Amino acid sequence: MCGSDDSRDLSSGISHVCGTAAVGIRLIPVGPWFVQTIQECLVDKCLSQIIPLHPLAPELVLFTDASLEGYGAHLGDQHLSGVWSAFERSLHMNLLEMEAVRRACLQFRSIIRHRRILLRFDNAAVVAYLNRWGGTKSESLSRKALEIQELCDQWGIVLMAKHIPSSVNVLADALSRCSPVQTEWMLHKVVAGRILHLWGSLQVDMFATRLNHQLPVFVSPVPDTLALEYDALSMDWTGLDLYAFPSPVLLSKVLPRSECNRDARGAGLGSPTMVSSASVTVSAGAGALATPSGSAQPAAAAAGVAPEAGGLPSSRVEVVEFSLLGRGFLERIAELVSSSKRRSTERVYQCHWSAWVRWAGEQDFDPLSPTVNDLAEYFLALVQERKLKVQTVKSHRSSIFTTLRQCGRTDFSTNLALHDLLKSLQSTVERPSILPKRDVFLVLHALKGLPYEPLRFATLRLLTWKTLFLVSLAVCRRISEIHAFLHDLVDYNSDGSVTLRTDPIFVAIIQSLSRTLPSGNSDRLLCPVRALKYYLHRTILLRGGKKRLFISYTKQPGDITKNALSQWIAATIKLAELLSSAS
Repeated sequence: MCGSDDSRDLSSGISHVCGTAAVGIRLIPVGPWFVQTIQECLVDKCLSQIIPLHPLAPELVLFTDASLEGYGAHLGDQHLSGVWSAFERSLHMNLLEMEAVRRACLQFRSIIRHRRILLRFDNAAVVAYLNRWGGTKSESLSRKALEIQELCDQWGIVLMAKHIPSSVNVLADALSRCSPVQTEWMLHKVVAGRILHLWGSLQVDMFATRLNHQLPVFVSPVPDTLALEYDALSMDWTGLDLYAFPSPVLLSKVLPRSECNRDARGAGLGSPTMVSSASVTVSAGAGALATPSGSAQPAAAAAGVAPEAGGLPSSRVEVVEFSLLGRGFLERIAELVSSSKRRSTERVYQCHWSAWVRWAGEQDFDPLSPTVNDLAEYFLALVQERKLKVQTVKSHRSSIFTTLRQCGRTDFSTNLALHDLLKSLQSTVERPSILPKRDVFLVLHALKGLPYEPLRFATLRLLTWKTLFLVSLAVCRRISEIHAFLHDLVDYNSDGSVTLRTDPIFVAIIQSLSRTLPSGNSDRLLCPVRALKYYLHRTILLRGGKKRLFISYTKQPGDITKNALSQWIAATIKLAELLSSAS
């Protein structure tokens, strides 16, 4: 098998000779360079090399990361960190990520030599360049990728790169920064020592890395040879004496687990600075690598009640904050958790919460301790008295239920009676539609005839409209996800179907990696796979550097927008209606 450089020289030489050859069968003269290249590939070393049909399992996993401050990597119990020079800080982040990989390979070369290595980091572009030995977009990135592959060839390393989410690559991320990582929290060692001495028999630090664990046995968020396990939220906590100091972003997931464990072991609340039990200690951190004073913070008089007044605060955020303080959370944590919603969402929640508090006052009951009947009467009043749509009432429901959950009160989100009430109101209360009614069968009928068929004679504009409409109908996804489909990630399956994949940097509201278009439609003229094949063939010469699946049919530079796709679907519907009225 030819080496990579030799094969490129050979292919470029053949392309040069064949490009000047006339059409027809003829002998192609070759020079000494051709004979020399062939002879180099016919040696026993190349011919006896065994190439597996399937990639073998990796022997070691190397994690790397880069930031604007520096770089970091860890392999087993070995780790590496460093800072960039002033010149290196001016480079593109992709180049810094690639350089972090190169330095990690140099640092750990004695360990990874003649081994199969799985490389994990959070940059999809660099993953692609390493796996493909370069690319066509960035010459500097390609040179770096080739440099790394040459080092691997020299040391007998088989390198496989795979993307990993940033939220999981926390240890390498911490090593690459001079400042603490947002998701990695720990108590001061002295404070943690006092807590551990107080509770005595705690065994496992559930949310830690090798850099910040407070107990000898810990659970890491990423695979680590020194850790007992990784991913604490996927473990069974039953029967374990645990210490947990998660970041605020994980509190909503950790607290329900601690509540379940508390119920099983029969323990209660501890000091105001932590939620605790005989088997679980969940400490709420005050900041990244914080050093709290260790003194107990004054708690609110009661959950959700302002210390200076006997009634509820007017702000929903204050209600949640006072409730958290009353349950023992530190002031900074209570502030962060209570203000976790986006501003636009919080404005809606505040409006709905204010209406609920007013109604509860009129009915003379505590809005933080309602019964199922109180909630049912309120939802019914919103529909019958205020004439709100059921969909709007569901928004009120979400605001109220979220606030009650944040305050640690009863969770009504799974109550079947309330769910069935809104479902019944949805079916009995009719609302006039403000949107024009569209007949999808009318559109499909139009797509089967002129001017769309035969497809090979249709204009590029009409072919684009038909393909977009059929693909949208087949995948049933938001226009943002359809806009994110890439033409070079289209896979044709053995059963005749086609799989479409989105841009790796795209995150859908309902996340999915791919969509499959079924083939074998009973009406061949409405088969989305057929239309897609015609469309990709017709646009192959027009794409240039455009990466989206759908491109402009007006030779517009750059990728099209989501609004353009929406306008094309609307134009397809309008044209179908015009054709129907004309016939």
